[in-house]
Amino acid sequence: NGCKKIVIASSVAVIGCTAPAHPPARLPMSVDEPFVGSKWPYALSKSMVEELIAMHSLEHTDVDFIVVRIGATVTDPPHIVHKDGVVDGKEIEWHVEP
Repeated sequence: NGCKKIVIASSVAVIGCTAPAHPPARLPMSVDEPFVGSKWPYALSKSMVEELIAMHSLEHTDVDFIVVRIGATVTDPPHIVHKDGVVDGKEIEWHVEP
């Protein structure tokens, strides 16, 4: 018995979208885009979790594992702003053209 569906919150950082320093290499991006490497430990940790889930799913074929690569949150147009978190106490954001 037990849980048969598990949702894992990953990040678009896994596929190189650690903007503004690292925008996507190309668009559209495939859902199975591999980890492209990053100096950001957060991206590496999310990639490692995805790898662990992939390995775990081989043993537990009766469980559905769903990995969601969550992207940036933006405000409603026309003032779209990419929010990338807080660094050294300052909120990091930049304007996105509509």
